[in-house]
Amino acid sequence: MTDSQRSDVNNGVHLCRNDAKLIDDDEIMYPVSLLQQWKARQIESALRAQQQGWRGDQSFALMDHTTVWKEVDTAGMYDHLRAAGMTSAWVAGASDDIATLFGELALNARQHAGSPEFTLRTSGQEVTVSYTESGAPFGRADLESVSNGNGGQLYLNVWVETWDAHFLFFSERTGNVRTWVVRNRAVAPDQGDRCAVLLPRQGRVDIAAFEGCETAQIHLMDRLVFSDMPQLIARLSDTAKGSSVLLSSEVQNNLRLIEKWLERRDPDFGTIRSWDDAIFIERRARPTVD
Repeated sequence: MTDSQRSDVNNGVHLCRNDAKLIDDDEIMYPVSLLQQWKARQIESALRAQQQGWRGDQSFALMDHTTVWKEVDTAGMYDHLRAAGMTSAWVAGASDDIATLFGELALNARQHAGSPEFTLRTSGQEVTVSYTESGAPFGRADLESVSNGNGGQLYLNVWVETWDAHFLFFSERTGNVRTWVVRNRAVAPDQGDRCAVLLPRQGRVDIAAFEGCETAQIHLMDRLVFSDMPQLIARLSDTAKGSSVLLSSEVQNNLRLIEKWLERRDPDFGTIRSWDDAIFIERRARPTVD
């Protein structure tokens, strides 16, 4: 590579000193193709934010990245998630807790099922860890069982308390391969999911459509203004009578505006939790009938 090629803007990636050294020292974990994906995504995200004033779904998306381990390596899992862009794309703290939870699951699989290797993948809105399950099936329901109480159950309890309203966490088995999945719900919802809707400004929430849904996901598409809030809060209140609500938006200011209005909520609105990219409203408590 010539000096002019090396100094060309197309060969540059802006990093802090620590990250630059980390990348330079590990070409396997941080190949050129991955760095180019990082750069392209950040440029696209910055241009969209500058031109339209909102954060598009791309800012949530993780890079396609796969790592296979012969030994359990929680620290390596964290490095993988970091390399895939999770520390910047997803809410702060998620990477640490996912790496810890998946590391414990992999350790249990190694000790109790003799799993020979573990595959960690990131793509789009989810991260998965997979391994061969040679013994009896062991999924989330088994992990939650008191009779199987172990370190994994303790980590799961912490996960539920911190993240269960924000991320879907589940497991599935195909043949003898067990896969654990964490999927980010703070994105534009799948249109095939009847419990999730894209809501334009002044759009109406069809409360009946959420019948039987444990959580109604509402993704706000447009920038809200102050005058939109009374009607929106009323809709959320009605929805929360039957389902918990997860709010997300491409417009950063929307969630902060909603938070301020929710501070004036009725006392029986239910528990409200918020992150940078989502707000969770727990289903309203129903009156007790003697």
